[in-house]
Amino acid sequence: MNLEAGRDGCPLVCLVDMQQSVDEAMLIIRAHVATSNLGAGETRVPPLVFSRLARGSKSTFLRLVFDRLKQEGFAPIFINCNGSFIRREGESNIDAINRLIASQLVDLPPASKPINILCNPAYLLNYIATHCEGKQVVLLIDELNFLGAPLDAVTSEYLKNSFLDRENRYLV
Repeated sequence: MNLEAGRDGCPLVCLVDMQQSVDEAMLIIRAHVATSNLGAGETRVPPLVFSRLARGSKSTFLRLVFDRLKQEGFAPIFINCNGSFIRREGESNIDAINRLIASQLVDLPPASKPINILCNPAYLLNYIATHCEGKQVVLLIDELNFLGAPLDAVTSEYLKNSFLDRENRYLV
């Protein structure tokens, strides 16, 4: 347990060593990212899931993992289904996920107004494959439960097929 002084001078209690946790997450990611489990009788690669109560620094932790992935030469994609995320009328979960992913891959001027991104799943996955220059792709999704808990079968299959069953891809 780590005690640090907070803004008001009272000790803050840190029950988790963030650096150690990031190091351990990276070990798991490295162990699974290169694996493809499409052979008969093989066990699917498990996604890496972090769970903690609200306001427990999950988003901060995912950002630290994202930064480490970039440092180590991965091609991480970070999407957040909370905060400024708004589901569009009639938008499916897959459409929402693809829109969020595509928005991370598009360079926009800082002062530009929001644009309406629509993205075909096959086109997006092809774009990721061709523009990541052979790097291992790790999709980090914060607050996935906002899309549905449990997630619908179609979206679950899409994420499994696109980021767990493909070589050099992984899902956190």
